[in-house]
Amino acid sequence: MFLLRLTASILMLAAALPLSANEMENRLELTQEECDWIMSNPVIRVGMDEGYPPANFWDEFGVVRGIDADFLAAISELTGLQFEFVRMDSWPETVEAVRNREIDMVTCLTLSEAREEYLAFTEVYYDFPIAIITRSDEDFLSTPSAVRGQQVAVPEGFVTHEVMESIGWEVEVMRVPTITDAYLAVSTGQCYATVANLGNASYLIPRLGITNLKISGVMPEFTRSRFAVRKDWAILAGIIDKYFASLSEVERSAVVERWVRLDVAQPFNWGLALRVFAGVALFGGGIFLAVLWRNRQLRQQLAERERYQSALEEAHERVSRLNEEKSDLLHMVAHDMRGPLMTFQTGVGLMQHRLNKAEDSETGVVLSRMDRQTEAMQTLVDGLLDVEAIENGSRRLTKQSIDFRALVEQVIEGSQEQAQRKEIQVEWSAPVGKMKIVGDMVAVRQILENLVSNALKYSPIGGRIALRLVETNGSLQFEIQDNGPGISPEEFSQLFVKFSRLSARPTDGESSHGLGLYIVKALVKSMDGKVWCESQLGKGSTFLVTLPRDES
Repeated sequence: MFLLRLTASILMLAAALPLSANEMENRLELTQEECDWIMSNPVIRVGMDEGYPPANFWDEFGVVRGIDADFLAAISELTGLQFEFVRMDSWPETVEAVRNREIDMVTCLTLSEAREEYLAFTEVYYDFPIAIITRSDEDFLSTPSAVRGQQVAVPEGFVTHEVMESIGWEVEVMRVPTITDAYLAVSTGQCYATVANLGNASYLIPRLGITNLKISGVMPEFTRSRFAVRKDWAILAGIIDKYFASLSEVERSAVVERWVRLDVAQPFNWGLALRVFAGVALFGGGIFLAVLWRNRQLRQQLAERERYQSALEEAHERVSRLNEEKSDLLHMVAHDMRGPLMTFQTGVGLMQHRLNKAEDSETGVVLSRMDRQTEAMQTLVDGLLDVEAIENGSRRLTKQSIDFRALVEQVIEGSQEQAQRKEIQVEWSAPVGKMKIVGDMVAVRQILENLVSNALKYSPIGGRIALRLVETNGSLQFEIQDNGPGISPEEFSQLFVKFSRLSARPTDGESSHGLGLYIVKALVKSMDGKVWCESQLGKGSTFLVTLPRDES
């Protein structure tokens, strides 16, 4: 697999190198008319809203990145055309601008009869399966008809609704501004599902930090992506088609796989399920032990170097190298485990769905246990990726006005199943009036979910937790109190430390990896807030979080 990726990368690099005039003519076989047109129209204005990753998006430096940008860069090198990206406020505005010829071209577009009236389309340059995205607690969808009558989020200007109507879906459409808003609407329970191409879902959802979504089903249709140019410039579409016709499948795949890699699950069976689960468990356990062994070896090496002051510089370089290897190892393992875990969890969900008809209670118990264990491993993988993103600075938080009271109530609703399973009473109180804070919506939700889940884990069966919002000077304070075993004074210093596991254990066999509170503290600190704990051994614990209040 490594050699295949390396070969594809070399071919992609070779495809992007500039060619001589003769090589360009031989490879693209441009006519004299096409060459003259390029000379007369050297600059092409390409409209781009906030983007549709991994096809296209603006990075933090204001540069367009993604699959489309790589293809256009190669076309530019071959033909001399300059593609100038024009930033638009929304996708509907982008479509209207190319209709009015204020821009010349758009990328990653689906062909429709209405659009053919004012656009000339290229041939399909890549496609992805269309996935149905729901919350993780929804049932697996064995057929697309299972969403009939449900509310489905559709971004403005997308042809998703037309596709659903053409194949006979009967759903209630909820219009949202962008695909990001569609994922958030599903995550927060505003609608049942959304529909997106599998490449966008696999790339964007993890980067948004949303952990409660899953791919519940796949439609038989594909998103067939094309470039589209203004109708009077159809000759440009022909030039672009000649470029794609000149590419081999390996060269084309190398560009796409640079941004997204999709693993196709094989049909589910019990033997495969057991082998996958055992393999993932052994592999994950082996890697974890290897990391622990590396850390121990590192401490021994550092202690030895301290006795030899003259070798301090060499020791420092060795420690830095080992730390980089450890980070790379964690990153590689976490990413490579997500695909098999998602495949396994999807298979278990499908079997549970079918089991409802078979009424095999013993098999149901086994599947439930496998589902809980897989969910625990998925939580560990997500935690490792979150820690890595926080520590290397790749997770960037936004500042926006958030209805804190409404967000807390959504998190409470989402935790009802866990609370009911342990017969825990949840009490909730907040003062009357505007309760808004300034922060990152996804990060604040993750903080609340971690703290509520933690309180439910460590509360006894039949216990009680209390949640409160309190107004303070310039901020809002969230408090969550449980009646668990409490924390001894000697362990307080380890409370928010990465991989720290205290003497108190979850009361119903739940998993605990020692990452949740570390992530909470890091996210709260990034939003200029504070978090701390007040506890007395044997009398429960209270976690308190303050975040800046929105005074606007």
